[in-house]
Amino acid sequence: MKKTILIATILIIAVSGFVFTENLFLNGNSNEIIETSEVKNEEPASCCSGEEMEKSEMVYSDNSIYQINSDWKNQFGNAVNIGELSGKTQIVALIFANCTYACPLIVNDMRNIEKNLTDDELQKVQFTLISIDPERDTPEKLKEFALSQNLNLSRWQLLTGKRTDIDDFAALIGFRYKKENDGSFSHSNLINIFNEKGELFHQHQGLNQEISNTILSIKKCINTEV
Repeated sequence: MKKTILIATILIIAVSGFVFTENLFLNGNSNEIIETSEVKNEEPASCCSGEEMEKSEMVYSDNSIYQINSDWKNQFGNAVNIGELSGKTQIVALIFANCTYACPLIVNDMRNIEKNLTDDELQKVQFTLISIDPERDTPEKLKEFALSQNLNLSRWQLLTGKRTDIDDFAALIGFRYKKENDGSFSHSNLINIFNEKGELFHQHQGLNQEISNTILSIKKCINTEV
């Protein structure tokens, strides 16, 4: 009789231990016991930050310049994908560094725009110059040009790239240019304002033109994005 009770007790303990261990497991190399139900409901850890995930999942409209997914080099020789310009209002002009007349005037108009924006607004914009003369406008040449124009490189960048990418970008914004026999270029005189998604918001046309409407458009573009 005692033997029967002893065997029954052992069986009950064994079954209880099996049920208990079915609902528990050991975490890693530690002895901490975690309930299985908690682990099944736990969200997997992400390898990417929220900002990186948001950028990688960003979908551009058919009107966005970032659709062309082109690669450039800036005045420091660093690679820049066109999509990296997203997130800020972009004030963009196409120029060439050897230009002695129109391009310096375009850059001067952009500097005047810069002077008429508040410190808070300047945090939300970027000034970008794209070269139409990639054969001569190396990163070193563009940096030299930036210094000669007294550009603040914390909010200005100068880009050079492949001829095909330049042509694609020019076509998107209606910019026309032609190489002359002397190596210079005749070209449109445009300052382009893009919203944070790369959609054309406003174009300033001509040289030495009144810029007040362009400044108002930039402020409106910034406020629209808030």
